[in-house]
Amino acid sequence: DVHLDQTVGSSPEDRGKPAYSYILAGIGLLVLSIACINFVTLAIGRSAQRAREVGMRKVLGAVRSQIVSQFWGEAMFVCCASLALGLVMVELFLPTFHQLSGKQLSLNLLADGSTVPGIVILLLVVGVAAGSYPALYLSRFQPVETLKGKLKLGGNNIFTKVLIVFQFGLSIFLVCGALVLDKQIHFLITKNLGFTVEQVVVLPMLGGDRDGTEALVERFRARVQENPNILNVSATNGAFTHGYDVNGFQINGEQKTTFVYRIDDQYLETLKIPLKEGRNFQKERTDDRKRGIIVNEAFLRMMGWTEPAVGKRLTGTDSKMMENLEVVGVVKDFHFTSLRDQIQPALMFMNPEWNLDDLLVRIAPENIPATVQYLRSVWRELAPGLPFNATFLDEDFRKEYEEEMRWGRIVSYSSVFAVFLACLGLIGLVTLAVTTRTKEIGIRKVLGASAAGIVRLVSKEFLGLVLLGDLIAWPVAYLAAGRFLEQYAYRVEIDLFMFLLAGGSALLVAFVAIGGQIVKAVRSNPVEALRYE
Repeated sequence: DVHLDQTVGSSPEDRGKPAYSYILAGIGLLVLSIACINFVTLAIGRSAQRAREVGMRKVLGAVRSQIVSQFWGEAMFVCCASLALGLVMVELFLPTFHQLSGKQLSLNLLADGSTVPGIVILLLVVGVAAGSYPALYLSRFQPVETLKGKLKLGGNNIFTKVLIVFQFGLSIFLVCGALVLDKQIHFLITKNLGFTVEQVVVLPMLGGDRDGTEALVERFRARVQENPNILNVSATNGAFTHGYDVNGFQINGEQKTTFVYRIDDQYLETLKIPLKEGRNFQKERTDDRKRGIIVNEAFLRMMGWTEPAVGKRLTGTDSKMMENLEVVGVVKDFHFTSLRDQIQPALMFMNPEWNLDDLLVRIAPENIPATVQYLRSVWRELAPGLPFNATFLDEDFRKEYEEEMRWGRIVSYSSVFAVFLACLGLIGLVTLAVTTRTKEIGIRKVLGASAAGIVRLVSKEFLGLVLLGDLIAWPVAYLAAGRFLEQYAYRVEIDLFMFLLAGGSALLVAFVAIGGQIVKAVRSNPVEALRYE
């Protein structure tokens, strides 16, 4: 109950997002639907070979209910075999899925009393859904027509065309989603954050006592200055993703909230945060340590202050810590939280009553492994009782979007599966079309039609269905992508080229899939084709 409850303020367990559970279930249902449609279209594609079988059975006394039961039984047998294979594949690929999804699951069918009944219900639903149309369609063949070879199959069957359009529409929808998600992820991990995060090593000091950590910072800074690959050293109470403090206060009767960072005079230089106005802190100035603050532009907007803001003071607050603080500098807005959120007000000071929890070390881009090893040796020398848990700041920010990257991979793999399954169904219908047009193809070849012309003639109808799937999937994918991107304060624009790319890729894959079947028929001896009947 707690895991998916978004109203829970805090929990010892990581809270999940119901939306992602629904998305994953939806992807599974989409792929399963495509597989069911694929089963139907393949069965219809085989109907040309099975028409005489149905006719012969009816001549020998079989009634329609028996034919229906036979085909339904075949569908259930295929589904049972698929279920067994699926369970084996789940067990084999479970470690891969753990890595892909970031979850730890186990295939224990008896652990939950609802698992086995659920699988049985799924088996029955899929078997009935996939086998219904083939059973009802094939069983209605008239024995006289089938035995004389006069039965017309496929061709103008509206139902099969609807299945192909729907199948490729779902596939293209997933491909469009994968492309949009990939573009958003690339944007998240490459966007300029307003300061330089590359080559910054974060060294947690585990929140030791205030005096001890300040002394450690000074000793560490003095010790590493001898190495030319150490460019700057700074300290803060929270290195962004490693932790932060948010303070609320009232001023002139209005409630305000701001992120608060305790920093030192090297902080802006280490992270290369540009000043918009004013100056940086100066370590030797007592006023800077007692009441000086540096704020961002969002803080000015929150307070309703106009520029220049240097010299303005926070007066009339209900917070003793915030009272009478004076702005000495203003920095440009930079992204210190996830790009899912708007840039928040931030206040930075050198208040000595606040702990310093993280060291920030900017290193040269050359010989990074050797420099990290040097930092490790110095750390063991100066802080032998503290573990060396160094991370890189850019990697810390990148980890903020691990969830998006995992979902990008899941949607991409699902798209590949969906297109593959859709092409299998299309191959079934093309096989049916080629079988019923064997004589026509032979006559066209005898009359001088080129192989390319025949391929174009037979394939254009099916490629037209794929294109219609494009036209249906594009607006739905556009709306879904817009809803998905709404959760990000900073997001990419939906590029129509991505939708054209998805549709064009589906057309190309479909043409390659059906081209082989058509070419095989075209390359056959026309004499054999004309003697077909």
